[in-house]
Amino acid sequence: MKRYAVSALLYLAAAFAAAATLISFLAIIADIMIKGLPEISLKLFSPVYDGENFSMLPACINTVFMVAFVMALSLPAALFAAIYLSEYSESETICRLIKSAVQTLASLPSIIYGIFGYLCFTVRMKMGFSFISGALTMSLMVLPIMIVSTQSALASVSNQIREGGCALGATKAIVALKLLVPAAKRGIISGAILSAGKVVGETAALIYTLGSSAEMISGLFSSGRTIAVHIYAMCCEGLYVDRAYAASAVIIIIVVVINALANFAALKSREERW
Repeated sequence: MKRYAVSALLYLAAAFAAAATLISFLAIIADIMIKGLPEISLKLFSPVYDGENFSMLPACINTVFMVAFVMALSLPAALFAAIYLSEYSESETICRLIKSAVQTLASLPSIIYGIFGYLCFTVRMKMGFSFISGALTMSLMVLPIMIVSTQSALASVSNQIREGGCALGATKAIVALKLLVPAAKRGIISGAILSAGKVVGETAALIYTLGSSAEMISGLFSSGRTIAVHIYAMCCEGLYVDRAYAASAVIIIIVVVINALANFAALKSREERW
């Protein structure tokens, strides 16, 4: 009887925690949408930012460029690192040390990466407040997350696929790239989506590296701002909080669309595989 009572209490506690999380999430989304959607107008999407329209279009374009550049840098590195840890590493000690380092890096606050990027890329390497400085910093930030998610996806693949590939005479590299990666595609895509969302919503690391110029970037060494930094700038000034709510509503819509498209792509790839 006591065991059933404890199970019931744990069930109620878990249900309460889940409900509290869902209600908090919906309350935040509702507050942003209610205050932000009425403020959205064509002026906010003007090609040029000025003191009258406070356009977010340059920031949106900068965000797209930042996500694409960071993914191009981080995804291959994370993929090969995860393949090494899952398939090639023979020393348990070295593998355990690498995994511990990766997990520690994944849990560091973004401000730490911002300070490191500022000291290393902006100052030491004399890149200044630039797109390349911010992209390199964000690549270092999302790389541990992508390694962990990719390794977990590869580890979940059945050993029968590995054994079948080796039985047919395929090398370990062919098995990893031609068999394991396609089988773990859904988990890899999920990690990439999570990393892309972190890049879209990041502020602290980019303020110290990318800068906060309201113009659209014109090259790797030009300064700019992403939409998250744009929201931060609007809130800091204190006079344009309504524009910040509008930008927040836009960024939520963008993230929802990206997640929906990625989930659809993962579902289609799974159907084609079967």
